[in-house]
Parts: sequence; C-alpha cells; structure tokens
Amino acid sequence: MASGQVKELRSVVDRLLAERKAHEEAVAEIDAAFEQLGVEAPAPARSARAGKTPTARRRKRRRFNVTGKESILSFVRQASKNGRTGAEIERRWKSEGRSGSSYKELGELVHAGKVKRHNLKGQRGSRYTAR
Repeated sequence: MASGQVKELRSVVDRLLAERKAHEEAVAEIDAAFEQLGVEAPAPARSARAGKTPTARRRKRRRFNVTGKESILSFVRQASKNGRTGAEIERRWKSEGRSGSSYKELGELVHAGKVKRHNLKGQRGSRYTAR
C-alpha cells in the first residue's frame, strides 16, 4: 500500500472513532435524562446481524404415517395405465401437507426401478407409471 493510502485510511479510522465516542456520550446523556425522569429507557434496537426476528420461526419437522416414497408409489399405482404426471404427484404431495418437493423422492423411485418415467411429447414434464 502506498503511504498516501495508509495516511488516508488512518484519518478515516480516526474520524470514525471520534464520531463513535460522540455518539456514546450522547447515549449516556439520554440515559441519564431518562433516569432523572424515572422513565425506563427502551431496549436498544437489534441489528440485522443479531439474528432473526422472533416472528421468523422455523417450522417443526412433521411425521407422517406413510413415507413419502410409499405415498407416491400408491398414488401412481391407483392411476390407470396412463399413470400420473409429475404435476399431479406434486399437487398430491402438497395436499398431504408435506414440505419441500416430491421430485427428489420420485427420482429415487425411478432410480430404484419401482416407477418408470415417460416424456410427454410436445409439452413440459413427465408421466410416471408403476412397474
């Protein structure tokens, strides 16, 4: 780094430290005024780095009586010889209240040879039949 850049960086850091000290002093004065008035000071605002808001909670993991693969396999077997489309399977997956996507489980069933995948001609998606 050139010495000019180092000097400039030092001056910026020194200025920021001086501003920080002034802000800390102002907060101390405000706290003292609240204390004299008998007012409880509000809690400091949380920064974005402090974590998620209390309203943003994780969903609990759910358990089902039937596994995802079993559910998909039985749904495909219930279909006529034409089978089910991926969209139909995904709709069923969501209607059961399952999170995520059914396509991972569907791919594993295809890989295991329990379900066969057929491309739909002239449109997006696939049709799945039980083996």
